[in-house]
Amino acid sequence: MRRITAALAALLIFAGCASFGGESKSAKLSRSHYMMGNSYFAQNRIQDAFLEFQKSVAENPRNKDARNMLGQVYAILGEYDKAVSSYREALDIDPDFADAHHNLAMTFVMTGRLDEAIAECEKVLEDPLYEVPETALNTMGYAQMMKGENEQAIDLFKKALLRRPIPQASYNLALAYERTGRNDDAERELARLVERHPGYAEAHFALARLCLKRGDTPKARQHFHETMNLAPDSEMGASARKELERLR
Repeated sequence: MRRITAALAALLIFAGCASFGGESKSAKLSRSHYMMGNSYFAQNRIQDAFLEFQKSVAENPRNKDARNMLGQVYAILGEYDKAVSSYREALDIDPDFADAHHNLAMTFVMTGRLDEAIAECEKVLEDPLYEVPETALNTMGYAQMMKGENEQAIDLFKKALLRRPIPQASYNLALAYERTGRNDDAERELARLVERHPGYAEAHFALARLCLKRGDTPKARQHFHETMNLAPDSEMGASARKELERLR
């Protein structure tokens, strides 16, 4: 799946705190560490980001945004239990924190807790002010697809794409079409996707497989080549290289 989206939220300010426009020294320090952590996170400096988010929470235990970002770091590191705990701590502070609900949903998808993932996405979609509901629709669709509920998944991916044409929803829609035997629809969706996003290696690989299925070897070769060029050191790139050797 793609990297979880960073929450860009404001600092919690304690009522009745003393200085600097009502912001306490600890709240100010927490905000500073949180912003520095976000900067490191954006640069993929995960360990540095982790330390800054920890410092932010130490200065202000009620900084929900720092706890949410700690959860994202834990998820990236594969420490899913700690990620879940961090998101739940953020939600203890603000039960309506949609970003934390969505990040929790994605962590549940990663760990196979699909019904819980769907329930968290439903909570996100109850918030009319959530700015990117298409991401929650895509996550819910993926969870449904993993459950084998492909028609429900297709409906959710289409709803996501109506809101905004996010590449992952288009790719997932193609996978769901393929799972239901609608290979022509899958191929058309992937062809549109690589036209809009030519650097999407997974889409090229999926499209190559579909072209091969219907006997279009030249087009399959083309997309296997694209896959290999875009992701030469990946397992998928190695698979594309093997297919090209086989098709000589």
